[in-house]
Amino acid sequence: MHHNKKTTYQEQTPKMYRLIIIISSIMFLTLAQDCQRPAGIEKLFENPCNLDGLKRSLERNPFEVWYFKDKFKSVEDMSLTPEQYDNQFVERATTKDRLQNVMKKALLGQNIGVTVMGGSISAGGGLINDYSDLRGIYYRVFIDWWQKTMQPFTGSSIDLRNLAVGGTSSNFFSFCYKTFMKPQDSMDLIFLEFSINDYILFKNSHPPWAMSLEKLTRQLLSEDISPAVMFVNFIQGNQQNVALCDNLENNGQTMLAWHYGITSFSMRDSLCPNTGNKNSL
Repeated sequence: MHHNKKTTYQEQTPKMYRLIIIISSIMFLTLAQDCQRPAGIEKLFENPCNLDGLKRSLERNPFEVWYFKDKFKSVEDMSLTPEQYDNQFVERATTKDRLQNVMKKALLGQNIGVTVMGGSISAGGGLINDYSDLRGIYYRVFIDWWQKTMQPFTGSSIDLRNLAVGGTSSNFFSFCYKTFMKPQDSMDLIFLEFSINDYILFKNSHPPWAMSLEKLTRQLLSEDISPAVMFVNFIQGNQQNVALCDNLENNGQTMLAWHYGITSFSMRDSLCPNTGNKNSL
């Protein structure tokens, strides 16, 4: 008798979507940890009941409340070891310090502006073919967690401005991102996703290939609101689902992130284990 092999969720899920799920988990777990660390949290809260409720909410295992809680209840469920998970992000000083200001603003009950700039991955290209909506994309996973964990106790909600456009690179946004912003928009937290598109656009040009991203990063860091900027990095795959490991990370973006103190999220070291280690993100 032949038994049909049970197909796991991991085998059913398109690889790019799995990559976005994993990046989502890394991002929201890291940001969730930062939410627990604002200095002087007691001084910002007048209602001790709300403060106690928020502390209990933040102490919950994020995997119990996140968007994919019915499919992935731990890092291991995503076929990652704790060591691999730790290698997916590098927290750096500028982003970390500015995130503290974001969290203090949230504790005062003020809304947080989240801005996304990138290409088709951040725009959700292709995902709608596999799933009925885009709520599982990386920044929406974080927003979903915020709405469940932070907003009920602080009154602070997320105002999302997704500026991502398929096929665009950082030079497009460095020239015109302000054109897409409304006067009332606040850029408190910014996700930049250009590791693939900038690499494709500039790989046949003279280095430094990350010059365009450097210009955009510098512009955003200089905004009066002092936003917390993060790099969200993906890699390409071919038709045989083989990872193509070259992207902007190993062509100037790493040095850029180090120079400006930008926290980076990436799956490159896990999918391409021979390209470096945690410190190379």
